[in-house]
Amino acid sequence: MDEELLETIDEEELEEDDFVVPSFLDNSSEEEIHKKMLDYLPDDIDKSEGGYVYDLTKPTAIEVSRMKEFELVEALKLIWPRYAEGAFLDYHAETRGIQRKEAMNAAGILHITGTLGTVIPEGSIFTTESINDEPEKEYETLEEATITAEDGVDVKIQCTEAGLNGNSAKNTVNLEEDIIEGIAEVTNPEPIIGGAEEEDDESLRERIMEYDQSQGDSFVGNVSDYKRWALSVEGVDTAIVFSPEDNSGKVKIVITPANDELNIQELKDKVTNYIMSPDNPENRLAPVNAKVEVVTPDNLIININAAVELKAGAELTTVTDIFRKAVNNYLKATVNEGKIRYTQISNILGDTEGVYDYSGLVISKDGDAEGKTDNIAVDPNVIPEAAVTLKAVIRGGSRMYNKTELMDKILTSPEAQKIMDFVSPVYGEAYSALHLFNCIGCVLDELDEFPDTFRDQLSVKTADLWSLDYWEKQYGIVPDLDATEEDRRRNLLEKMGRRFNNPKRIEDVLTSMLGHKVEVKENTGENQFSVLVRGYVQDLKPAKSFLDRVKPAHLIYELKVSEVIEAVVNIYYGMCISEHEFYKVEVL
Repeated sequence: MDEELLETIDEEELEEDDFVVPSFLDNSSEEEIHKKMLDYLPDDIDKSEGGYVYDLTKPTAIEVSRMKEFELVEALKLIWPRYAEGAFLDYHAETRGIQRKEAMNAAGILHITGTLGTVIPEGSIFTTESINDEPEKEYETLEEATITAEDGVDVKIQCTEAGLNGNSAKNTVNLEEDIIEGIAEVTNPEPIIGGAEEEDDESLRERIMEYDQSQGDSFVGNVSDYKRWALSVEGVDTAIVFSPEDNSGKVKIVITPANDELNIQELKDKVTNYIMSPDNPENRLAPVNAKVEVVTPDNLIININAAVELKAGAELTTVTDIFRKAVNNYLKATVNEGKIRYTQISNILGDTEGVYDYSGLVISKDGDAEGKTDNIAVDPNVIPEAAVTLKAVIRGGSRMYNKTELMDKILTSPEAQKIMDFVSPVYGEAYSALHLFNCIGCVLDELDEFPDTFRDQLSVKTADLWSLDYWEKQYGIVPDLDATEEDRRRNLLEKMGRRFNNPKRIEDVLTSMLGHKVEVKENTGENQFSVLVRGYVQDLKPAKSFLDRVKPAHLIYELKVSEVIEAVVNIYYGMCISEHEFYKVEVL
C-alpha cells in the first residue's frame, strides 16, 4: 500500500457519510430533464420560457429530478448499514448474528403483609395509583410466595410492559388488581428499576459497523471485540475500551447505562461476568491472561445555544429533540478523538430536519462563563452530554404561505401539493392549471419502480467500482486505488468470509502494508509481544494504528525496525549489533 495514501486516508475519512451518486443516476437535474421533455414536443408548439407549456412541464421535471436525486438515492443507501434504518437495519444485523437489543422490563421487590399462611400466586397483578392523566402501572409476581412471618414476605415482581415507563419510585406499588383474601398491605420498599427502551438505530448501526470492521485481520480479544461484547449486554448504552499502558494485562472498559434508573453496580457486574464468565469458564470470551475492569465515566455537560429559523410546519420542541439526539450520538464518539469539534456540531444543526437556517451557535463546558466557537477538549474518562437551548426566529417570504382555498379543494395529490411550491403563485387561482398539476401529481404518487442496475450493487460479487468504495468503507478497508476491480473484490470477499486469529496473519498484513518482512514474537515479557520490521520504514504510524486496532487489548507490544544489509564476502560470517539496528552479513 502506498504510504502517502495511508497518510491521507484516516479513520475519520473512512467514516465520512458523503454519498456519491452513481453514474446510472446521472443527468438528473431538473434542467436536464426539462430540456429532454421539451425536446420531445414538436416545433410548432411554443416552448419559450414563461409560456403555458414551459410552465406546465417545469414542475414535472422538478418532481422527476427529486425522485432520481433523492428517493432512488435513498433506496440505494439501504444496501449498507451506515445508511439503513429501522427494519432494513435489522436485516443487516441478522445476517451477522446480531440482534437489536429488546426493551427491558423494570423489576424489583414487593413487600406484602397479612394473614399468616396467605398464598400469593405467581402472576398476581399489583399496580400503582392512577394520578392525574398518568395511567396506573401493572406489575406481576414472578414466583409464588406464602406469608409465614408477622412482618410479611418479599416477592419478586416485574412490570407487565417493557420500557422506561415501568420504572417507579419506592412505595408507589400499593394496589391489588385481583383482590387476594388475607393481604393487608403491599408496597415496594425500594425503587423499581431496569426498564429500558428498545435499542435505537444509531446504537445498532455502530455495533454492526464495528463487527464488520473487526473481521478478517484480528486476534480474538482486540479493542473492537471488548467494545462489541460490552454493548451486547442489555442496559449498556456506550462502551469505550482502553488497553493498559503497562504489562498488567488489565483492559479498562468505560460504560454508560441506557437510562438513569439502572443499577450501575449490577450493570458493571453483568458486563464483567459476560466477558469473563467466572462461573462457566467454557463461555469465557476474553483470551488467556486478560483481566477486565468495568467502570462508569464522569459526566460532562456541553451547553449548546443557537437561534434557528424553522421551516414551515416545524415545531421548536421537535427540532430541539432531533438535534439533541444527533449531537449526543456524535458526542459518544468524541472520547477517542479527544475533542469536540465546533464545526461538526454546526453541521449537525444545519442538517437537522425542520431547520431552514441558524445563527449565533456557541458551545461551552458546563460552568464556563460564556459559549464560544472553539473546539472543546475531552478527557478519556468523561462522556459528554448535550444540553441544548434553541431559540426560534420567524422566517417569512416563502410561497408556501400563499395557499388558496381553490388549491385546498382541487389538489388531492401530495405530489401536486409539493409542485405548487415551485411554480408561480398565480396558479393558486387557476382552475384548469390546478387540475393539470393534480393529474401530474397523481401519476407521480404512484411511481415506485427502481432501475435494474440496483440489483448489481447488492452483492460484492457483482458490485461495480462505485459501490465497491462503500463496501470497503463498511469493512474498514483502506482502498488501494492502484488495484484492479477484481483484486479489490477479492480482498473484500476474503475479509467477509474469514476471521484470522493468529500472529501469522498480523505478519502478512504488516508485510503487505510496509513492503518489508515482518516478524511477530510472542511472550517477550509478561503480557507482551514484539513486532520486528526487517527493513527501513520512514513512517510507522500506519503500522502502529493497525496494531492498536487488531491486537488483543490486554497486551502491550514493542515495535522495532531493523535494516538488513547483504554483501558478498569470502572470509567470514557474522552479525554486528548497534544500539538500535541489526546488520547481517551473509556469505554466498
